[in-house]
Amino acid sequence: MIQKYKKLSNGVKASLWFMLCNIIQKGIAFITVPIFTRLLTSSQYGEYSLFLSWQEVVSIFATLNLNYQVFNNGMIKYKNDKDGYTMSMVGLGLISSLIVFTIIMIAFPLWYKFTNINIMSVCLMFINMYFLLVMGLWTVRNRFDYKYKMLTLLTILMAIANPILGIIFVKASSQQVLARILSTALVSTVFGIICFGFLLKKSRKVFSIEYWKYALKIDLPLIPHYISMVILHSSDRIMIGYLVNSSATAFYSVSYNVALIMQIVLNSINASFIPWVYQKLESRDYDKIKSFSLYLVGIVAILCSLPMFFAPEAVSILGGSQYIDAASVIPVLSTSVFMIFFYSMFIIIEMYFEKGIYTTIGSVSAAIINIILNLIFIRIFGYKAAAFTTLFSYMVLAFFHYIICKKILYSNDIKEKVFDIKKMSLIALILFGLSMLITLIYKYFILRYLILGVIVITAILNRNKLIGIISDLKKSKSVAKKNKS
Repeated sequence: MIQKYKKLSNGVKASLWFMLCNIIQKGIAFITVPIFTRLLTSSQYGEYSLFLSWQEVVSIFATLNLNYQVFNNGMIKYKNDKDGYTMSMVGLGLISSLIVFTIIMIAFPLWYKFTNINIMSVCLMFINMYFLLVMGLWTVRNRFDYKYKMLTLLTILMAIANPILGIIFVKASSQQVLARILSTALVSTVFGIICFGFLLKKSRKVFSIEYWKYALKIDLPLIPHYISMVILHSSDRIMIGYLVNSSATAFYSVSYNVALIMQIVLNSINASFIPWVYQKLESRDYDKIKSFSLYLVGIVAILCSLPMFFAPEAVSILGGSQYIDAASVIPVLSTSVFMIFFYSMFIIIEMYFEKGIYTTIGSVSAAIINIILNLIFIRIFGYKAAAFTTLFSYMVLAFFHYIICKKILYSNDIKEKVFDIKKMSLIALILFGLSMLITLIYKYFILRYLILGVIVITAILNRNKLIGIISDLKKSKSVAKKNKS
C-alpha cells in the first residue's frame, strides 16, 4: 500500500489529501453537533444557527467570495505572479470588509431590528469572515502548487481546536451563544494570522490596481449568483427564525445537518466528474457521458436515500429526543441534496461553453421562488414547509438548466443526446416517491430497514458497474491533474 502511494504523482497525492482535509474538517464539525445541541437550549442553538446563516449572506458582500471563481481565474491569468495576486486579494478583501462593516454600523438600528444580532456579535462576525477569507486564499494558492503537507496539518489542527475551544467557552460563560461565536472567531483569527504570515513571506503586494480591477470585473457580475445560492441554502433557516421562532430554527437546522452528510461525498464526486466530462466533450464521446452520468445519478440517489432511513436515529444522536420531530423532514431535505447534484451536471455544460450568465439567471429565479413560497407556506405549516419549498426550488432549477443545456448543445451543433434525461428523471422521481414513503413510515423501524435491505441488495447485485464508475472517476481525476501540471 505504501509503495503504491509513493508511486503516485504529486497531483494525485495532493488530490487525496485535499479530499481527506475536507472530510476531516466537515466530519469533525458534524460529529460535534450532538455536543452543542446539548450544551445549548433549542432556542440558543437556533439563535447560533441563525447567526451563521446571516454570516453567510453578509460574507458575499464583505469578502466578495474572492477565494472562489475569480481566484482560480487569476491563478491562470497571472501565473507568473501567483503570490502577488494572492496578497492583492487579501488586501482587496480587507477593504471590502471594512466598507460593509462601516455601512452596517451606520445603519445599525435597522440591522438589529431585522437580524437581532448585537454589535459585539457583528464585530466577531467580520473578524471571522475576513480571516476565513485569508485562510481560503492561502488554501487555494497551495492547491495550485500541490502543496498539501502544511495545509493538511493546519486543517486538522483547526478542525480539532474549533469544537474544543467552543465547548470550553460555552461551559464557562453565562452567555452561551456569544461564547460560541467568540470561540469560532478566535480560532479563525489565530489560524488566519498564521496563513497571512505564510503569504506575506512570499509577497507584500497587498495593493494592485490591475489585479483589483480584474478581480472586480469578474466577481461583481457573479454576486447575484452567490446571493441566490446562499438564499437557497440559508433563507429557510432565516425565515423560520423570523416567521416562527429560534427554537423552530434549531429543529430545522438539526435535520438539515443530517441531510447534508452526503454533501461531503457528493462534492468529491463532482470534483472528479467535472474534468471527466470536459475530457469527453473534447473528444466528442457523448455516448460515454450519457451512460456514465446515468449510472452516477443512480449511485447518488442511493447515497442520498441513506439518511432517510436513519433519520430518527441520527436526530436522536445529534440533538437528543427533544429534536425527534425534526426527523420527518430529513427525507425531503435528502432529496434536495440529490437535486443539487442533478442540476449541477447541466451547469458543467454551461461552464464548458462559457455560458455562466445562465447560471446566474437560473439561481436568481430559483431564489425568488424559494422566498415567495417560504413566505406563504412557513406561516401556514411551520418550519417543515421549508423543506418542501427548498426541494421545489431545486427542481425548478434543474428543469431550467436542462432546457438551457439543450439549447447550448444545439447551438454548438451537438445533435447527440448527452444525457439520458428520461431515465435520470425516473430515478429522481423514484427517490422523491421514496422520500414521501419514508416520511410517512419513519416511526416504523422494521419497515424502514426492510426497504433499506432491498436497496442494499440491489447495489450489491450491480457492484461491478459501481466499481467501474468509481475507477473511471479516479482515472479522469488523475489525468486532469497531470494535464494541469
